[in-house]
Amino acid sequence: MKKSATKKIALSGLFLALALIVSLLENLLPPIVPALPYARLGLGNVVLLMCFLLVGVGEGYCVLLLKCLLAAVFAGNFSSLVWSVPAGLVAYTLMCLLHRTRLFSTVALSAAGGMAHNAVQMAVGAGVAGSAVVVYLPYMLVAGGVAGIATGVVCHFVLAVAERGNLTAKNNDVYVRVPRDAAPPYSRDGNPVCDAGEGAPVGGNRTDNHGSVDNHGSDGNCGCGDDGGED
Repeated sequence: MKKSATKKIALSGLFLALALIVSLLENLLPPIVPALPYARLGLGNVVLLMCFLLVGVGEGYCVLLLKCLLAAVFAGNFSSLVWSVPAGLVAYTLMCLLHRTRLFSTVALSAAGGMAHNAVQMAVGAGVAGSAVVVYLPYMLVAGGVAGIATGVVCHFVLAVAERGNLTAKNNDVYVRVPRDAAPPYSRDGNPVCDAGEGAPVGGNRTDNHGSVDNHGSDGNCGCGDDGGED
């Protein structure tokens, strides 16, 4: 238990530092909407997605709030919290809810989070600068979706490497990839093949190289290795 808690704290700190780096680099980019200088693509959402998948939901919320606060402190502009906090919370919550359905891939989650992030920023912009900025909503949604897809692809491969390197604080697998040799081979009719035979399905008959027929029981046991009864 203590080792797991320590690992969660360490990974959360790592993701917080990474999210801050991405946020500060994103602030160096020109605004995508000149009328809304604090509206960003939300590239840091991919870090929150990785934190949620590898560490946990609560840790992701902590990283999100600390990232928004520290980014505002480093930039010397606390007014950016009006944009970053609501957009980040809605995008992160949406990704968590969609992930629970088990119907969306990592790329789809990232794209949905990017679009939700920009939609909330446009809503905040409408309240701050007036409803005229709503005309930028389609452009912002497309930009958020494209950025989400790009960062989602990166997140997919990072999760694969992290799972294989045991860099996760969760008990369940995050990135599950079934090896080809893990599943039993199947014949063309869909029946599992007996390992000891040459393509003989369980519950059927197998013909060996000498032309003799070996009956397989219908109970799922192929009888390989048995003496075949009394002579």
